[in-house]
Amino acid sequence: MNAYDFEWRRMQLTRPIGANAIAAIVGVHPFFYRGRDGLAGFQRDCIAVKRGDPVEWPDDDDGNDGDMARGRDTEAIHAGQLASRYPGHTIALHDQCVFKFTEDVPCGHCLPDARLIGSPDYSVELKCPRSFKARGMRLKGPAEYYVVGGHWTTIFTGCPAVLSIFDPDAWTISTHLQIDPNPKTQKALIEAGSNWYGRHVIEEQPVLTFVDDEPLVDVDQPKGTVKVSEDVELRAAALELLNVRTLRAELDEVLEAAKLRVLAHFDPAYDALEVPGIMRAWHTETKGRETFDHKRCVRQFPDAKKFYKRGRPFRTFRPYDLRPPDERFMD
Repeated sequence: MNAYDFEWRRMQLTRPIGANAIAAIVGVHPFFYRGRDGLAGFQRDCIAVKRGDPVEWPDDDDGNDGDMARGRDTEAIHAGQLASRYPGHTIALHDQCVFKFTEDVPCGHCLPDARLIGSPDYSVELKCPRSFKARGMRLKGPAEYYVVGGHWTTIFTGCPAVLSIFDPDAWTISTHLQIDPNPKTQKALIEAGSNWYGRHVIEEQPVLTFVDDEPLVDVDQPKGTVKVSEDVELRAAALELLNVRTLRAELDEVLEAAKLRVLAHFDPAYDALEVPGIMRAWHTETKGRETFDHKRCVRQFPDAKKFYKRGRPFRTFRPYDLRPPDERFMD
């Protein structure tokens, strides 16, 4: 455990609500504490600290997951590239990053990844998600839970925050966002964090994992018999199916955003748009399809129903992900 890890643990024990936790508390962090029961696990740790009980931190809290590992491997390059975008500033990492923490929020803390030292100073969050996510954020902006965490840091540092997203495949910064202190947002986050801490740590009210008595994972109930199997090959195939589907959905969002950016450059006076040597895209007007209005036909000629023909029975395939959202494929 290096000095930075030790400092993080010390701050976590004395001021438990950090940037990830506050994003989960306000409902915008889908991956928080994966594999540790989400906010319920976080609550258990906070209560243990309050009582003076020992807290056993799992190995995956040491930052061995994909995003953390990529962040460590690219950190020096990432920090250097960011500093070059802020002339007159130098950048300090981790334990060199000294800020005056506010005592106004005793249930919270932050420990930024770095500090841009200059006029003004900036706290820095260095993020290194997988490459396709970084490219998506270049088109749509940083993920909402990143932004909430950035606002949270401005409460404790008293200075603007810089949120920087690094693309590990392109080996360059994909996008970066400056977050200025916003009193209205800060107040809302402080109230949310303080209320959560009061209810679930001081009063020890349980963190609900159900909404209106309905599980967070809601699926259609089977209408027939169900075969339950723990076959190893089936498990591997099921995980692959669900994980690839998640990837495709995320890529479809990135693709749609890129398509809209291209369409914004179309001129209605032309039928196509060309980027020399790269792309030619057609965007021509076509006639609507002609379809048969079955309902109108039956209303006008009721006997037409006798000409309907039913096809052969068939099975539909609808796989549902039964894992809680914070345990699904993320890395």
